[in-house]
Amino acid sequence: LKIIGDTDKTGTSVLFKPDPEIFQETTVFDYETLLKRLREQAFLNAGIKIIFTDKRNESEPVGETLHYEGGIRQFVEHIHKTRGVTPLSEEVIYVNGMEGDTFAEIALQYNDTYNDLILSFANNIHTPDGGTHETGFKNALTKVINNYGKKFGYLKDDDKLLGDDVREGLTAIVSVKLTNCEFEGQTKGRLGNPEVRPLVEDIVTEKLMCYLEENPGEYADLSKSVTIDSRIRLGQIESPSGIAAAISIAEKCINNNSNTADNSYYWENNYYAYPQTTSVFIRYLLKDGSVVTRQYFPQDILASDIADEMEV
Repeated sequence: LKIIGDTDKTGTSVLFKPDPEIFQETTVFDYETLLKRLREQAFLNAGIKIIFTDKRNESEPVGETLHYEGGIRQFVEHIHKTRGVTPLSEEVIYVNGMEGDTFAEIALQYNDTYNDLILSFANNIHTPDGGTHETGFKNALTKVINNYGKKFGYLKDDDKLLGDDVREGLTAIVSVKLTNCEFEGQTKGRLGNPEVRPLVEDIVTEKLMCYLEENPGEYADLSKSVTIDSRIRLGQIESPSGIAAAISIAEKCINNNSNTADNSYYWENNYYAYPQTTSVFIRYLLKDGSVVTRQYFPQDILASDIADEMEV
């Protein structure tokens, strides 16, 4: 390097120009694509500062400074904000741990929707097909929620929540960093390192349970929410004909290609049902006085099956 003077700044400049013979589809950089990837990197590496500037229009350059001290906790908050959903708790749960040269961190928070979103990463590379780190997280989460529910009386001894139950409304980031990543699949979208699974399981099992025990009221509503589908399967909710009727109404809406969202259907016992074009929302008034809401898709759930499962 040629010395040109004194400075108190450090860093390296890298210039890159895409070769059209290699990048045959396009050599034009998409601003939003780059912004999304760089923001992702800033979330995954807490405290790093990335200054992103697009100077292609010299008269009106655009850019953003990406800096998140909260790391993947802020990643979860960002997802909820951009999706326009409401978290069920005030703070994002964060746990981490290390074994040897392998580090794992997990951030999770439940929201008021019925869909789950789990994003997993290995050495800052997104693994859309999951892998051992994501499997370890899912297994441990199901175990912890079941143990927590039984310990504090939200579940009976013979009740058991399934993975789909405990992941409903969940947003989670699972990130691991290790020396030698073993990716699987044609697109390398799945992590295959077997030692990562027990590490993530142990971290989530131990530290998430400790968090829930130290915050006994934090997930009371969550426990009631995630158990509703299990209660339906186990026949612990009254008036199965109410659900069957609601599903039947929603099926008619779909078959007739009509939307009856402006009309409310009321059952005297414990249901409010709001049929939509493709689904039906039902509010349940449980025996303990709490209220939960669930969305049903008639094309996936047969009313007769639900009624049979709820017979006691």
